[in-house]
Amino acid sequence: MKKRVLSLLLVFVMVLGMLPASAFAAETESQNYELKVLTFEDADYKGGTNYANGTNWSSLIDSAQYSGSLLYPTDATTAYNWYDEGNTYLKHAFADEWGDHQYWGGGHAISNYNSADFTTYGTYEHQLTVYNAAASGLATTGGGHNGSNNFAIHFGYVDDSGYSGTIQQSLTFGDGVARVIDHMYVNNTTYAMNCFANGNELTENIRETDWVKLIATGHHADGTTATAELYLVNGPSNIVKDWTKWDLSGLGAVTKVEFNVTGTNDNGYGFSQPGYFAYDDVAVRFEKEVTEHTCADSDGDKKCDTCDANLNKLPTLIEGVEDVTQVIQTGLSYQLTDLTDGKIFTDEDDTLTYESYFYRKSSDGGETWGELTGFSEMEHGGFNNSVANSEEGTYIYEFVAYDGYGYSEDTWTLTLITMDVIPANISFYVGQDQNYKTNGSILPVLELYRTAGIDEDFYDYVGWFTNAEGTIEYVYNPADYEIVDGETDYVVIEGKQYELHDYEKITFTNSAFDDTDTTATASGTEVNGYKMFYATVTTGRYSTRAYGYNTETSAYDIYLGGQSMELPREVDIYGNGGDNIYLRVVSVYTTAKKIDGTYFTADDYYAEMIMPVTGSMIHSGDPYVSGNYTYFPFMSWAAGNGSLYNYYVYPYDTDNYIFSQTINATTSAGTTVVNKSLSISAAMELKVTVPANGDFDLYFQYNNFNTKVMEPVGEAVVNEDGTKTITYKVSKSNQNYTWRLTDPSGTYVTKAGWLASLTAATEKTITFSEYTNKESHDFSNLGTAVMNRDEADLQVFLSDSGFKSVTGTTRVRAYRMWEIINSDPGNIMVEPDFNIQVLQGNASDITLSSGGNALNNWIDVTPTTTDIVAVNYNALDVWNTSDAYGSHGGLFPATNPERTNVFIITNQTAGTADAHVSFNGSKETDRGTEWDYNYDTWFYLNSDENPVLDFTVTGTGTVDVSYATVITNASGKSTLSGWTTLTAGEDGCYDVSLLPFRNAGTKGGTVIIRMTDSTGTSYRLVRVAEMTANVTNASNPGEPFMPGDDATITFDGLYRSINKISGIFNPTTYYLRYTVNGTEVNGSLGQYLQMDKTSITLTIPEDITFPEGETTVDYSFTNGYVFGSMYAASSPFQSMYYITDTGVGTNFSAVGVSFVLSHMADIPITVQQKVSYDMKLNVTDGETALADYTFTLSDPDGNALTPDENGIYQDLGYGEYTYTLSKRGYVGQNGTLKLGSTDAENVIDGILIKTIVAVKAAEGAWDGVTVTEPAAVDGVYQIGTGAELAWFAQTVNAGTTGISAVLTADIDLACYNWTPIGNSTNKLAGSIDGQGHKVCNMTIINTAATTGTGYGLIGYMNGGSVQNLTVEGTIDLTNSASVSNGYTGGVIGACSGSVTLNNVHANVDITITRVKGNWARVGGLVGNGGSITITNCSNSGDISGYQYVGGIVGYLASGTVTGCYNAGEISGYQYVGGIAASGAPGTVTSCYNVGGVKATSNYVGGIIASASSTSALSNCFNAGTITFGGTSAYAGAVVGYSNNAKGTNSNLYYLEGTYSTGIGTNKNTVDAAAVSAETLASADFVTTINTGLETAAFVAGTDHPILVWQVSSEEPVKGDIDGDGKINAMDAAMIYKFVKNNTELTEEQLSACDMNGDGKINALDAALIYKLVATK
Repeated sequence: MKKRVLSLLLVFVMVLGMLPASAFAAETESQNYELKVLTFEDADYKGGTNYANGTNWSSLIDSAQYSGSLLYPTDATTAYNWYDEGNTYLKHAFADEWGDHQYWGGGHAISNYNSADFTTYGTYEHQLTVYNAAASGLATTGGGHNGSNNFAIHFGYVDDSGYSGTIQQSLTFGDGVARVIDHMYVNNTTYAMNCFANGNELTENIRETDWVKLIATGHHADGTTATAELYLVNGPSNIVKDWTKWDLSGLGAVTKVEFNVTGTNDNGYGFSQPGYFAYDDVAVRFEKEVTEHTCADSDGDKKCDTCDANLNKLPTLIEGVEDVTQVIQTGLSYQLTDLTDGKIFTDEDDTLTYESYFYRKSSDGGETWGELTGFSEMEHGGFNNSVANSEEGTYIYEFVAYDGYGYSEDTWTLTLITMDVIPANISFYVGQDQNYKTNGSILPVLELYRTAGIDEDFYDYVGWFTNAEGTIEYVYNPADYEIVDGETDYVVIEGKQYELHDYEKITFTNSAFDDTDTTATASGTEVNGYKMFYATVTTGRYSTRAYGYNTETSAYDIYLGGQSMELPREVDIYGNGGDNIYLRVVSVYTTAKKIDGTYFTADDYYAEMIMPVTGSMIHSGDPYVSGNYTYFPFMSWAAGNGSLYNYYVYPYDTDNYIFSQTINATTSAGTTVVNKSLSISAAMELKVTVPANGDFDLYFQYNNFNTKVMEPVGEAVVNEDGTKTITYKVSKSNQNYTWRLTDPSGTYVTKAGWLASLTAATEKTITFSEYTNKESHDFSNLGTAVMNRDEADLQVFLSDSGFKSVTGTTRVRAYRMWEIINSDPGNIMVEPDFNIQVLQGNASDITLSSGGNALNNWIDVTPTTTDIVAVNYNALDVWNTSDAYGSHGGLFPATNPERTNVFIITNQTAGTADAHVSFNGSKETDRGTEWDYNYDTWFYLNSDENPVLDFTVTGTGTVDVSYATVITNASGKSTLSGWTTLTAGEDGCYDVSLLPFRNAGTKGGTVIIRMTDSTGTSYRLVRVAEMTANVTNASNPGEPFMPGDDATITFDGLYRSINKISGIFNPTTYYLRYTVNGTEVNGSLGQYLQMDKTSITLTIPEDITFPEGETTVDYSFTNGYVFGSMYAASSPFQSMYYITDTGVGTNFSAVGVSFVLSHMADIPITVQQKVSYDMKLNVTDGETALADYTFTLSDPDGNALTPDENGIYQDLGYGEYTYTLSKRGYVGQNGTLKLGSTDAENVIDGILIKTIVAVKAAEGAWDGVTVTEPAAVDGVYQIGTGAELAWFAQTVNAGTTGISAVLTADIDLACYNWTPIGNSTNKLAGSIDGQGHKVCNMTIINTAATTGTGYGLIGYMNGGSVQNLTVEGTIDLTNSASVSNGYTGGVIGACSGSVTLNNVHANVDITITRVKGNWARVGGLVGNGGSITITNCSNSGDISGYQYVGGIVGYLASGTVTGCYNAGEISGYQYVGGIAASGAPGTVTSCYNVGGVKATSNYVGGIIASASSTSALSNCFNAGTITFGGTSAYAGAVVGYSNNAKGTNSNLYYLEGTYSTGIGTNKNTVDAAAVSAETLASADFVTTINTGLETAAFVAGTDHPILVWQVSSEEPVKGDIDGDGKINAMDAAMIYKFVKNNTELTEEQLSACDMNGDGKINALDAALIYKLVATK
């Protein structure tokens, strides 16, 4: 049989990563042999009569296992033997050991015994039993490899103790031919497993340093030998517990293979562990007989159709490609564009993509290698094709290509020499200036300087001097000065010299970067339209200055500006940067006119330009005039998305005009001038009235982390009412303004917010709220959109260790994480008030300033000693009244005490010692290997009685280690403890007890590790936090954990660390990971959700070892950490440590990086041995036992179960089992049986009896099979039975689609699986009139749904109508394929054409279990509505779908819904509405919802989830609770998202408390209004909700208005005894009390009790109601 590798799975990559790349080729070489396999299965037996006089393998299995007659015969002169004649020709016979041929002398015995219980079946009496984790008791089937039955058990070992045997047991080839044994599969026996785990009287159990291994010795025909080894156990955590492939092909062609078992355990008599192992499926190579032929591959599987030869051509290196060695700066990424663009490898017969390339990495010169790694696709598109290293060193990357069939034999090696400071040869490409066309096509010249500094306005300068006035003067444009360049540099002013400091002009060289090379291109030469300049530099900041040629002066004296940047640049994902710097003139101008009608000139305005990625402003050159406009040139770096910049125009007349800006502009490489235009607008006047005693500021955010205070116009006006009014001039239609109101008295919490875009003069009044508790951690007052993600975290950026030794002044920046931002894309930030405490050192070393919209968040430290500083922040009240960003309003909490940040800064020389605190997860990600104080947290369990932090230390000579803690109380007061000396343990680790944090009543804080060696003192800080892990049994809720159960863990106390900051971090995947049984498992977490929203489900291994005599064992989930990937700067973890006052621009050339974070505590659980039942059914009708029924039972995994001949289902573990029960005359059942601990009391004589009550079907009920053609009157079918309705469905589905029907009676479908009327090919085009009847017990269960299927009473309908009908039942669907639009409705799955529903009511519970795909358009009545008209209808069924889920209709296109209500619970992933999920552009009028509506993601509304641009929505109210788990504000009590700017919204209301807003995102001027419960129930509200309607639709109800049609005479709903529209536990309780105690009920209630319509109310009716309640 030909086999093909269809795809490279990551699982394989993990395994293959341990091999050198060259090893991959051997797997795909042409094979000229075939494998024949010794399986020991009877069906494969090919020999004659065997030793046991049988003709199958099973006859060779002995019983009993020990002392049986086959292995221990009375006459042992004849050896037990077997021969696989005619197949592999392998042969074995017991050797003559100790004078006979019995098994105690060794041998290979055939067996089929297997068990998971190696305690009970783990003695020598069970020597033939193989370990099988899936076995129950002692089994004789399924124990072999791949679930086969038979296998062989080897016994025997030889050592030099003198007490062992002397003959190694062997396999030989019976025909004498030497062959290659390719492999066999081996496993441990239960006897060995028991001894490994528990030991016995002959041997100790396996300890950490113990091992047992197999040795195979192959004997060649020439007398030479070869060996192969395999460990059966290597320490207690590495035990072979399943069939494991043992490659024996390395032995070569052998005539005999001898086997020996050896190990470390010795009891004084030699090797003491059992000398047993099991083997199966021995594969032997046989050379193929190949006839002469030309290989052909007709089916495209890269194998010859005749000889199975491998025809695939492996990828190869492109000719001429050489290995690359590159010196690169630490932290910068190396882009592998050539590799992923196909310029390294080629493949003749396959297409290579980025997914085809894999590499392994070595940081020790190739001594050791990391795992094989590929290039991962990012969640939102693109892939990461870069590598970076955050520490100095030499890193070797070895690449291979994979084509889906095999790996390339060629490898390509990239060696990166990573250094903090590197030399670089930079080529500058200078383009044209504005005069190029008029100056004789002469390009500008460039000068290059080392940057001397950056001033407070972010402009770089190239030197400085103290002028005649004694003040420091910066040199921005050297051409403005006469500079004498020498050993000491001078500026000459009026003949006087002033010493010029930090001035260094770089001398250009040539294209060879070698002044001696006379053939190279000189700097200043024009090449391909650029003037080229070449310079050799070392890592640092450099300033460019450019000058254009002036034809009037014949000199380069037209200043074009320049900028400062770090060189060399990182190569971004577009190939920009690196050693090639393109410079291009960007000319900024305005076309605006002044009030007097003239154009703005250089006397009227100026321009600015900032490029945040380079960390400075760009200098403007000399302005020039062209036509009517004045331009300002900026010679700037042109690197497309890699050099985003903002540009501004500022009028000098600020009374009449306001500045304007454009952010995130791009310029790509090119030779021509780029012109950028901005308008200068009349200033918008903003008047803000605030309390007179308040401090108010208005801010403008230039880019991320770069915000400035706006100056008011004139003085504030103090008003008589205790307020003051401040006037500002602001830009028109600009959303980058924020504001802040602070109480100087310290009473009120600071208030802040965003300024909505203004288009006219505006007045605002802002007052303090009632909040005075600045340390509040209360989340209840937060806006809903933010509440799901706020973690009140804090990061202070000094260094990754939290410690730094500095000279002079260092600015330390503190930020709240999450930033409080107005929107995810906008990132317009508001920061809280920060508090600084000096815990040790000199408080006068600290100077505080405010960076951006914040207070005291920038900390300037000039240390005179070692300062230990604590930072936290106060609560912040964010504007939450109706405004553009009101959804973010609320009281943002203060720092949680455990997240107070600490840093240490000193003027002393730092020592070299460091503490190595280990985060969990791989150290091979883009984050580096050292613990980072800001991003990592050491989490410990709240249940851990003695939590510790452990670490190791390195240093110079002897290192003295001590620690202190910083603990913050609930009032924000931090305390530094005393220093405690630490001593390393035997393992070299230092342990810090974390109990002081718990004892102080906090959930963590900071541990400071102090280390002093011969070079000085150093520190490392570690954040610690207490976490709670809530572990529940997901497989069997409420039951003890057992092997194989799923454990779901939810958390409290976790922190995210990585948050979205445009330009630095944009995490796209974010997981919590834990390891179980050697496999890492991901938890679930949304992109922006807080960590406490995560959960993880882990499967407890089946093969857990229980101590002898114990029924429970402690087990732990280990190695917990956070894993993620993101678009980011290549070294994002370092970026915030080097941020400048210029902030950070949005990074559109971000690379994809992966990261791991933190050290999560191990999570212990107690696991109990599995419990199982032997179960027998008792099916009754409530009184007598039934027979002749059909029953199927499936286990929790969906596998069908079969009872034994006595009707007993054996060995059923805890869990929920599904069943179907059918019997003619009875209602079909699709139910569940749950087995658990409470069933133990119902076990009689070892058998658990489970009773199922079958319910008699009503007269005429369907039997699930019969179809009967109904009578027709005037062509309309008269349907009165389930069989007739089934005929109607069958006829429509066969193609007769235009027929119509009326119901003449209620129809009971008796819970048999219903096939809907109409399908995607044959849609019902007629009409159905229920005439007031109902269809009950409709059941649709499908576990294999695919695209295009419609589900409901009617699957598909094209035109026609349904009226006067009630449908009750259940739809339960699970998709196995990828579903796109699996339309589902209680009445109709999907409609096309003009369909009408009138007076139709559904009580159908719908459950959609989505496995994959977008299962969309699910509704209580209709799934996909199209142009449907729905009038006077209702739904009371609970609807659980995935996408576009509605109480009445899932997707309403151009249809209408009028006079309808929903009382069911509606839930889904996104687009979930109480009436409709989407109105596009439908109309919804006079409707209400009282059911709960829940979306786990976006778009949820009480009436409509998402309204389109022309939707009409009026006279509706919602009284159902809205639950929302999304990340944006697309949730509302009435509408989640309203895009109906052209549509009509009117008269919309919602009950207070159902949700915080009426319409989540509203582009219409009409909102929804909140009303109290009292108002909703009032007569006045009935009048209000009917306003505007031609005919009143609503009348008074009990708690809210109801629709007019609801009060018409109608039969009570069966089961709804209390008349609330639902059948629930209250109804069950009422019938129970009536049946038992004859309580008083009304006639209407009695009618609702009579479930089967027999005129009696008894236990059978109660059972029917209980069943309805249970299934709901």
